[in-house]
Amino acid sequence: MRESRNGNLMAARRGACLGLIGLLVLWPHTAGATLGSDASSVAADRIRGQGALISATSVGPYRVEEMQMASGTTVREFTSSTGQVFGVAWQGPWMPDLQQLLGPYFDRYQAAAQDAQARRSRGPIVLETPDLVIHSSGHARAFTGSAFLPALMPAGVQAQSIH
Repeated sequence: MRESRNGNLMAARRGACLGLIGLLVLWPHTAGATLGSDASSVAADRIRGQGALISATSVGPYRVEEMQMASGTTVREFTSSTGQVFGVAWQGPWMPDLQQLLGPYFDRYQAAAQDAQARRSRGPIVLETPDLVIHSSGHARAFTGSAFLPALMPAGVQAQSIH
């Protein structure tokens, strides 16, 4: 009887965790620039998200702007010398507004997240296609992720740079 009760408790906890993860994935929090858009969206979205610029650094053929959002999450945007946002990364206690960050690529991320949930996968969400790469993982108060568009990455920039 005790084993049955423990099994039911574990199943209920697992279901609650999956529900919370699904809610957090879909629940928007403030964020930064839209993947694939021009650099002008970076400043506008920082204001919208009540974020504070932490640093802006040029790294060879691209620029990285790092901001601390009101939610406590850090968002980094990678902009090429042509002015396009080719990558975004996040880390913090809350998921950023992925619909804002990923823009037109959000639906593909959402499908990958739903697929992972349908498979009852508790691991990271990974979407790797020739035109889009997204990695997202975490749990309550510890979320990380990145997304980039390989075709927009400046020559010589490695995928590992987007973190």
